[in-house]
Amino acid sequence: MIRFSKVLLSVLFVSFFVSFAADAFPRFMDSQKRQARVWPRVIFYQAGDFNQFEITMQQNRDQVRKMLMTEFADVAIPLAAGNPDAANIASVVADILRDFDNYHQHHKNLEHPGNATAFEHLFKAALDQRYTDFFQRSEGGLRKITFYSPVQGLNIRSQKLSSEDSKTAIQHNLDLLNGVDYVMYGTYTILSGRRLKSTITLENILTGKQYSFSATGSVEDISERLAKKVFDHFQKNTYPGWQNPQPLKLWISAPPSQKVMQELGARAYCQGQGARFPYAKELIQAAQGSDYRNGGIKHLEANAPYFVEDKLDGSRNVKRQYYYFHQHKSNQSLGAVRVDSTNRLAHVWCIKGAPMLWQKMVNDIQRMAYNVSFSISDVYREIARLEKFSSRASDKDKIRDLEKEKIKFVESKIGIRYLLALLDAFEGGISECGYGSDARLRGTYSYLEGRGCINAFRDYKAAIAFLDERGVYIDAGAYRSVLP
Repeated sequence: MIRFSKVLLSVLFVSFFVSFAADAFPRFMDSQKRQARVWPRVIFYQAGDFNQFEITMQQNRDQVRKMLMTEFADVAIPLAAGNPDAANIASVVADILRDFDNYHQHHKNLEHPGNATAFEHLFKAALDQRYTDFFQRSEGGLRKITFYSPVQGLNIRSQKLSSEDSKTAIQHNLDLLNGVDYVMYGTYTILSGRRLKSTITLENILTGKQYSFSATGSVEDISERLAKKVFDHFQKNTYPGWQNPQPLKLWISAPPSQKVMQELGARAYCQGQGARFPYAKELIQAAQGSDYRNGGIKHLEANAPYFVEDKLDGSRNVKRQYYYFHQHKSNQSLGAVRVDSTNRLAHVWCIKGAPMLWQKMVNDIQRMAYNVSFSISDVYREIARLEKFSSRASDKDKIRDLEKEKIKFVESKIGIRYLLALLDAFEGGISECGYGSDARLRGTYSYLEGRGCINAFRDYKAAIAFLDERGVYIDAGAYRSVLP
């Protein structure tokens, strides 16, 4: 432990020295242009032995209790023989024993000669093995960390660094310090048997910034696991951080005392906050950020329903409340957003702010689908009326015209559902006919009867042109701007 303290003091001295000299030497440690270099000595020291601690605690407790009881027999009992208040004396001794059990702290920390060196070499070997496993020899330039090897002996240079005055140290050791970015040191704690817990700390000696990694297992296991974590820290690709997709919106959580609510109470709560239910996509995007990032909310619970503002039928009927079912097993068949037949309890989030452009486009197209559905129903009713109550030739001509209208509306709805599917609008695809033909089109010799639904359109442009021919107009530029 004393040896480690001396070395650690040297490390701290190096950190202070480099920080002091950084302004004078701006070229110092430009680690962005070369490999990050680590001081070759990786210090490990034992932090504790919990296994031995438990044994020692039990042994020492029993031994001290025996000692106290012996003293009680040798001293307290003869004293009590001449004192009638023996019960109070026994109570005092009992208090002493209880105090001992409560405050007894005895940690037998044994040094294990050779363990620190073994840890160091196992860790370095495991780190090198990671590079052997993932990179070819010709890819040596991809390595982002190495242990610094000075031209002169390390011991001599370290001695100069720690013993000479600051000016001489700067002159003689600038090349050494200019080649070192990090120091690395670690601890290990014996848990039980062969199980250990080790933590290794990587410290930038210029900035003082630290990164710590820990692992649990056998000596071999933790060496490999720590090496993997250090390897990943330097070698893994870095990606842009999560960006808030809804920066102009404000999220409001449910009342603290109510994890789930019924629709009427939940809607009243959001309205009272000057907010609304979120749309399903707003909810999903915010949850992807988690509640540790700006604009994010806590992860959604699996198989749980959430109130959402979506109206997949396009009717805007407030009596039909929709729910988003997060990761529910029935999502593939029923869709993740759907109406529940009961007034069930659901999770609540409220949101302030206008819906995104994507949502506005989806709402407009869903309203078109709703209007087309009504048109189809009207046509069917009129055909049924004419077929039932009239046999005039002119009515038969009307029926033929209505059949053409029916085909136009059915094909229009299929085209609309195709566009919604491209937008990932929780519509569950174009389920009327899938890869086959819609039953309402069979025998009509229409365009979509032979092609089926999913294969009917090459892309969104073809679908929009198809709808335009049937009197359903969608702005192609606006649609393209909100495509995922």
